[in-house]
Amino acid sequence: QTMEGRRQKAREGKWNGGFAPYGYKLVDGELQIAEDEAEAIRIIFDKFTHTNMGYTGVVKYLAQKGISKKARQNGHLTRFSVSTVKAILDNPVYCGKIAYGRRKTEKIEGARNEFHIVKQNEFSVYDGKHDAIISEEEFELAKKKRDNVYNYLILFHDAYDQLPDIWKKKFFQSFIQEIQLYPEQQENGQVLKSMKFKFPVFYNGQTIEEIRWDKEPVPVSHLAFFLSIYYHRDDAGIKHSVRCSI
Repeated sequence: QTMEGRRQKAREGKWNGGFAPYGYKLVDGELQIAEDEAEAIRIIFDKFTHTNMGYTGVVKYLAQKGISKKARQNGHLTRFSVSTVKAILDNPVYCGKIAYGRRKTEKIEGARNEFHIVKQNEFSVYDGKHDAIISEEEFELAKKKRDNVYNYLILFHDAYDQLPDIWKKKFFQSFIQEIQLYPEQQENGQVLKSMKFKFPVFYNGQTIEEIRWDKEPVPVSHLAFFLSIYYHRDDAGIKHSVRCSI
């Protein structure tokens, strides 16, 4: 199937190739709701939009309630991960839409004959012929929550970047007790192993005093807030400083 063929299918509201999204099944090339999967989709949207839960909070809720993910040909895991929940909340197919151009294959700069898939900020969305699992209103509520968090992080990052290094250091010392790092940057770009706070903080719908990324991979949306490392030497030559990174 050519790219133009996929685009035309999208315009007609038809599924334009690949495995059916979780919550749907393909019958004669058309999306139909798979009820044994769809209830989890409804719960994910409900908990994300109508509670204080974030991605990790939703994942923990599903696990606590014994709601597992059905193993598929394109996904053998039987539990919901943060990345899966985020992908579900980000996919307009669940409110009855067909998207085209959400991802694009691009050449890796500086590499020879190497390509990677890049998520696009702008893409086309058409009314689908399939039944929706959630309403458009519910999808927009989820999108608004995601956008609000992202915009807040941008503002926070811009304000933080204006601070002198000494104030950046004092800012984090005021509420972070300890940060543990991996000896080397991980394959996914992660450097933080854990972070311990000086007092309880509200995070993903619960009160915590420590976050451990060595036990659960940090989603990209949280990396936007939680601190990549830069190195600032004091008089003793000790590397200790941290900064926010979008």
